[in-house]
Amino acid sequence: EGTILLSDSIPDLDIKGQVSSMDLVEYTHYASRFIGYRIERGQLNLDYQFKLKSHEIDANFKTQLDKFELGSLESHEENELTQELGVPLPMALNLLRDSDDNIELDFPVTGNVDSPDFSIASIISTVSVKAIKNAVIYHYSPLGMFSLASGVFDLATALNFDPIEFEIQKNELNEESKKQLDKVVLLMSEKPRIKMVVCGEGTWLDYPDLTLEEIKQKKKEDFAKLDVTALLTLAKQRQSNVIKYIVEQGGIEKSRLLGCNVKMSKKKGAKPQVKLSI
Repeated sequence: EGTILLSDSIPDLDIKGQVSSMDLVEYTHYASRFIGYRIERGQLNLDYQFKLKSHEIDANFKTQLDKFELGSLESHEENELTQELGVPLPMALNLLRDSDDNIELDFPVTGNVDSPDFSIASIISTVSVKAIKNAVIYHYSPLGMFSLASGVFDLATALNFDPIEFEIQKNELNEESKKQLDKVVLLMSEKPRIKMVVCGEGTWLDYPDLTLEEIKQKKKEDFAKLDVTALLTLAKQRQSNVIKYIVEQGGIEKSRLLGCNVKMSKKKGAKPQVKLSI
């Protein structure tokens, strides 16, 4: 419904409408062409408002994707959306699924159709990336993840939790760490499709009788002479204790927690910690 004012060139439009239960599988060739994925299943529900006046577009598309599932990447895996997001598109969408397996996103579209830079494909790509990034930050920043004020960021970097810190030379979880992990449990319970990487790091602060000042003064070749076996073992124990807490206290399947091959931190004064990322 709305108005269409015809003219000699581009008409003026002021319309709004709805699309209900559109089967997206029929349009998988477009998805394959533009984003490098095929559509396995899903329906689109859409509420839209579209204005075009004096060649200026001002529109918003409020979408809900029901039971939406993307297929495997094609041979051109490094597609534009994946590069701009910083993570594979299916991972980003999985982060946004609600308990009913639906995804809701707003796509605002603005621009001048006479501009040489104007193209529908470019708008779709830009708006999609921005909408997904904004939605991920909105959903996850309250749960202890880093928030980036600039608004320009890589999701691969943004999807890191604050690390779980430990006391020097100890591997037990303290009460503050347990509170942090309870947030992780909540997130993983609400988003059953995601997996968490749990990665301990060896740190020189755990080395017996070695102060922070002495660590800062040492050169790279000095560190090469020190035995790090005990430090890596301690880091591995911390990593295992974090996984154990999430599994035993949170009831999360162990298969959803990926431990890493622990290594020494590259930072001289790194705090004893276990890093968490999606």
